[in-house]
Amino acid sequence: MSTLRWLVPIAVVMAANPGPAFGRKAGFQGLVGVAMQAAGKVCFSINSAALQPHTFVTIIGPGEPFQSATAEITRPGKNCPGMPPGTAGYKLRAVTGHLEDNTVLFGVLGTVQVLSHGDGTAVRLNAVQQTVTLRSCTSTDGVHLSIWNSPAPAGARLWHRYVYLGQDLDASCSAAESAE
Repeated sequence: MSTLRWLVPIAVVMAANPGPAFGRKAGFQGLVGVAMQAAGKVCFSINSAALQPHTFVTIIGPGEPFQSATAEITRPGKNCPGMPPGTAGYKLRAVTGHLEDNTVLFGVLGTVQVLSHGDGTAVRLNAVQQTVTLRSCTSTDGVHLSIWNSPAPAGARLWHRYVYLGQDLDASCSAAESAE
């Protein structure tokens, strides 16, 4: 089994209107999405109404070394890898910073304050003054992204998305993190 090192940063979409309040499982739909970087290109998918070009995206890598970049939506992107059915896709252009290739990302509409980073990243969702933990882990063939109300897997999972990569990976998820 080959082992891929997938860096899993957080993409924070800065929008004038952050949408409905966070905190309810259903409330995360349309506010949180998945971005992937491959071959120097970033594609972002979210279950949301159309986002406009030039919407800024702040990308933060929670692992070591910590990564940070700012990007903007350039156009719709229909062929985003790992894009679930029913989501809108967008192509992003980096404005500042640098990201590693072969990267799976979180996307959160609204402003976010990073409180700590590492295995799970604690962030404060400024629009609703709520602190959550963002976590990523691998199954044998993909990446699980999840949001928790406290460090995973001790708390309640508020949001989950699975991105199939079609490659053999070393599994790092607990049963709670990978549950559908």
